[in-house]
Amino acid sequence: MWYASYNGRFQIGLASSSDGLSWTKNSNNPVISRISLDNRDSHDPTILFNGSTYEMWYASSIGGGSTDFAIQRATSNDGIIWTNNPIARVFQPSSGWGAGTATAPFVIKNGSQYKMWYTSNDGRWKIGYATSPDGINWTQYSGNPVLYPTESWEGTDVADPTVIFDGTTYEIFYNNASGIAHAISFDGINWTNKTSLLSPSGGAFDSGGMYASSAIRLTNGTTLLYYGGRDAGNTWRIGLATNGSISFSTPTPTPLPPVVIIPGMMASWNKEAILEGQVNPGTPWKMLPFVTEYTGIMDTLKGLGYTENQNLFLWPYDWRKSVATIQSSLDTFITNTVKPANPSQTINLIGHSLGGLVARAWTQTGTNQSDVKHLITAGTPNQGAAIAYPAWSAGDLPQDNSLLWLGERLVLQLNRRSFATNRETIRSSLPVIQNLLPLAAYLRRQSDNQLIDPATMSFTNTWLSDLNTSASATFPLLDALTGTTFSTINGYVVSDPSWIDTALGNWTDGKPVTAETTTEGDNLVTLFRAKLTGDTGTSVSQNHKNTIAASDSIDAILDILAIAHTDADIVAGSPTSVTPGLLFLVRSPVSLQVTHNGTTHDGPDGIVFIPSPDTGTYDVKLTGTGAGPYTLIAAQFTDSANTWKEYTGTITPGAQKIYSISVTANTLLTEASVATTTTQKFDEINQLILNLTNHNSLTAARRSLALARSAIAIGRHAIAKTNLEQSITQLSIYRKTQNTENTIQASLQISEKIAYLYKYALGAQTSLFPLSETNRFSASTASYDSNLTRILTAATGRGESIGIRARRFQSAQEYRSQAEAARSGGSLAEAKIFFYLSQLLFREAL
Repeated sequence: MWYASYNGRFQIGLASSSDGLSWTKNSNNPVISRISLDNRDSHDPTILFNGSTYEMWYASSIGGGSTDFAIQRATSNDGIIWTNNPIARVFQPSSGWGAGTATAPFVIKNGSQYKMWYTSNDGRWKIGYATSPDGINWTQYSGNPVLYPTESWEGTDVADPTVIFDGTTYEIFYNNASGIAHAISFDGINWTNKTSLLSPSGGAFDSGGMYASSAIRLTNGTTLLYYGGRDAGNTWRIGLATNGSISFSTPTPTPLPPVVIIPGMMASWNKEAILEGQVNPGTPWKMLPFVTEYTGIMDTLKGLGYTENQNLFLWPYDWRKSVATIQSSLDTFITNTVKPANPSQTINLIGHSLGGLVARAWTQTGTNQSDVKHLITAGTPNQGAAIAYPAWSAGDLPQDNSLLWLGERLVLQLNRRSFATNRETIRSSLPVIQNLLPLAAYLRRQSDNQLIDPATMSFTNTWLSDLNTSASATFPLLDALTGTTFSTINGYVVSDPSWIDTALGNWTDGKPVTAETTTEGDNLVTLFRAKLTGDTGTSVSQNHKNTIAASDSIDAILDILAIAHTDADIVAGSPTSVTPGLLFLVRSPVSLQVTHNGTTHDGPDGIVFIPSPDTGTYDVKLTGTGAGPYTLIAAQFTDSANTWKEYTGTITPGAQKIYSISVTANTLLTEASVATTTTQKFDEINQLILNLTNHNSLTAARRSLALARSAIAIGRHAIAKTNLEQSITQLSIYRKTQNTENTIQASLQISEKIAYLYKYALGAQTSLFPLSETNRFSASTASYDSNLTRILTAATGRGESIGIRARRFQSAQEYRSQAEAARSGGSLAEAKIFFYLSQLLFREAL
């Protein structure tokens, strides 16, 4: 029990009891006091407990007869040590009814909404009503007050509400001139059936008045009404009234079957594993804070009696691995964590998306089926998903507002230096994608409109095929929760790959021309493939994210688990939106912090994601945690495209580097968005060259850079232009001596950075870039493009291996396209240098 006490000032104390009658005060009292904070009194507490955290709302006032009452909020892990969060008051009407006065709050949480009844004064004390989505930001009801005197026995004031809600009916207990009264409501706003319950007893401890009641409804139906009583000598005490027998004996509860929720791809994170490439990281995997699909079902189950990490688990894992490997990790978790905390209990497994395959694979292994009570797969590709084909066949990642796409794109960005193509990167770094490929035919030849037999394809999903062979044994346990009514890719119409695709090893089973879609799906997995043949499943009209987050999905899950609940018990989750978004990543040895418009985003795990970023400047502060080179990656996603930029440097412990990144909403980042000086750009490029294997051409490139740097410093722009072009030429010479794709790709990235430096340092020197010269380079590179297309097509026809040449050709085309766009836009310095780089790459491809 938390209560207010007075020793010249009101403060809040704590007492405990085993029978509700004999109470022991806490030795740390008072547990809430604002006297040293802002010299205000603290009183009238109301508390909610969510299974792990206490939330308290209480009144603060300045005393002395003032009506300056405000409501504060505090949180605690133990009910004893409280943190005022936020420090400022959370509710005090500034206008309208009761302006400046709010006291004696009583708060309940109904679903995801907080509801508060409170006392305010407009010359007389009355009761108002407010709501909040988070317990901090409150909106007062426009029709306040909701409870005021209407009966003669109530007198002129009513105050101090306490409310009981059984899912249908609200009951309010409140103070009035006669003592304590009771009323009922079906909406918490309109109150009827007022009844006077208690009146002061002559000569008793409450003869001077009855105040601040608090009602508790026992399981046997008895209502306990604790209230403050004042005697004739103005001494205040707490009393108890009941309307039935008191029985606090608690029967031994039947343990709740443990629930393990296995999230989908990209919901989990481990800095050491993903950013640093450690195979066996020393820190555990954790849920990403910006992934919100699972908050609703977790909060719902906690509200229904579950305790997180005791009989309720949200299991993070390395989603990059094959399902067989992930399944082994799940087995370790269940054996070492879930079962010891829940002996002799069968387990409820809930797997979302990829997590459903992991849960099912574990259930079908050995004798694990006997340990499972229910197996729920939500939005799971139980027969594969066609959307996995482009990534696996060609490393092609069409933009999509999903965590699947973000995970694929992130892995590609972080690992692309080590492998020859996007396809090889995806297959080496994200093998789980093959486990998601469809089983039934999903590719249709454009030439004859016939489906391609999966047995004739160059790669298939044999793992899932084998798993589904024995799936029927799980049907008594399995419920596939499927989403539908959303446009979903069912397959692709494909044509033969081009000569360059063939050279790169892409699209061996056909290159998509168009996608074939159906509305019977959740926008990622079709209804047919989310189910297993012979199992009916349960459908909801929700998209992929909402098969685990939406209220009706959670309701269906609770029904499957046979957990008694009402609609008011369900807390909906919030689907994670990837686009538009802003992403920052750092590789050691630095910590990450991003600030924008006074809001700071900390990235202790090397990642900060900001959904729907505002236009403005984002200051990215890197603080050295060790000595050595670091990498900052900045990425921006719009609804249709994405861009990634990398910035490197060296740092020492405690040193700071700040990158000011200019962001325009729904417009992709450009190299110019990082407000680094020309000197800093030269330093970064020089360090990147030093990271490459030593070679004479690299020494020459660094020499040319140094000369360009000196020339820019004294305004000799023509000399700087020549030397920057020469440095790019030397890097081209270096690439011709290399035979490993990681060094070739790294040197090409340096060439691109020099090209951007060239643009920014020399872009204003228009006299150095006559249009005639730019036009000659345009014609020259067009000729290279045409001739090389003919040469490489013929080489492919002869069966020659031209993979490296094809990749150089592809890069040359990309830079030529960028140069042509710059030429059309009048940015001639940019056009010249990217035509120049394109021409070098065409020559490398010869």
